[in-house]
Formats: sequence, C-alpha cells, structure tokens
Amino acid sequence: MNADQQPPQGPGREELSRLLPAPADPDLSPGRHRLLKEHLMKHMQEASRLAARRWRLTTRFAAPVALAAAVAGIAVGIGQTPGSADTPVVAAGPDRINNVAYTLDQEPGSAVRMSMRVQGGERKCVNDNCTVPESGPAPVRVVADPAEFQHDLDRMNVNARVYRDDPGCSVDQKNLNRDHDADRAAVGKIQREGDRLVTVIHRDKIPEGSTLVVILPSSYRKGHGLFGLDVLKGELPSCYHAQNGQLS
Repeated sequence: MNADQQPPQGPGREELSRLLPAPADPDLSPGRHRLLKEHLMKHMQEASRLAARRWRLTTRFAAPVALAAAVAGIAVGIGQTPGSADTPVVAAGPDRINNVAYTLDQEPGSAVRMSMRVQGGERKCVNDNCTVPESGPAPVRVVADPAEFQHDLDRMNVNARVYRDDPGCSVDQKNLNRDHDADRAAVGKIQREGDRLVTVIHRDKIPEGSTLVVILPSSYRKGHGLFGLDVLKGELPSCYHAQNGQLS
C-alpha cells in the first residue's frame, strides 16, 4: 500500500521559471566596458613600471659587486703562478731606477746592471751627452749616498747591504766570513764606460744565508775612492773597512 503512494507534486518547471527573475544580460554597457578597460590598462602599466624599477636597482647593485669580484680575481691571478694556487709571484722590481749618482737596470736572467757615476776625469759633452775619454784622467770617486742606494737596491730585490767605508771600524776585517765562490758567480767585472763604472749583479747567484756587500768610499778619505763589492756569509758586521786596493 505504501508502494502505491506518490510524492507530493511541487511547482513545475514552467512555474519555477515564471517565479525566478530573468538572468542578467552578459553584455556590458559601453560606459562600463570602457571603465573596466581603463582600469585594466592602468594596472598593467603600473606593474610594468615596478618591474622596470626593480631591474634597474638590481643592475645598479649587481654591477659593482661583479666588477669587484672580477678585480679580486685578477689580483689573485697576478699574485699566483699558473701551477699553484698558493705560490706567490715575487716581483723583480722596477725596470729602471735612475738618478744623478747611479742607474740600476733590470736585465734578463735575474740580473741587475749597476752603473755608478764618478766625479773627476776630463769630460767631453755633446748635446748634453757627457763622457770621459778612455785616454783621460782616471775617475776620482763615486758620489752615491749609502742610505738612498740601499733603498733602491731593496726595491730591485737585491739581497745587499751598503756600507760607507769606515777606517775607524773596530771589526776585524780579516775574520769576516767571505763567500768567495758566490762572489765570483754573482758579481761581474767592473768596467769603465765614459764617466761610469758598470757591473752586473746576478741575484740568483747569491745563496741563501749570504749577502752582497757594497762598500762606498769614506767621506774623509783622500785620493781615489770608487766602490767595492763582496759577498759575506751569515751575520753581517756593524761596520766595514775596505781592504787594500778594494776601493781604488
């Protein structure tokens, strides 16, 4: 009996469609369409300006950082050998140091050419180029200042000690530990070129623990006063007095 009962009938579809309001028109009015379009374009332009500003700020700060990193990389590369990241490259010093008293020049093979000007002798000058004739009087003395010469030898990375000849030196010169083998290998023959005395120092021939000694003439010594070279082992003396014939 229950199976034969039918559910109560509600309003039909036609009745519902009549009772509900009609759907809105999907087409916008021209004014509304223009307003929405202007709002959308304004939003897009603002977003574009913000993106461009962020890009400019990123470039402004990234470029100096990248440049600094590149410079740092170049500096590290200059200070290292190609084969080792921990081995520094020791600079040879300036190519030339020149003043009125002497000239120091870098030469191939870790050598330094030392040219010492001397006072005295007959000078012949042509267009400010002055020389001493080979047949002229012998040079009298070099004019280099010990402190200045020491500074410039250090700049050229020559392991050297410059002394002013001291006749009153109390150090026993005969007991100095001279390195004769290094002296012969590191110090070239002193030759005369015009108003200069010239020699070549081979830095790599001065062994570790030895020092090139440069002796300049005493300020009070009379007669000829050139310069002398020696190589000493170990601890250096506090003063130096040239041996017979070492400065003449």
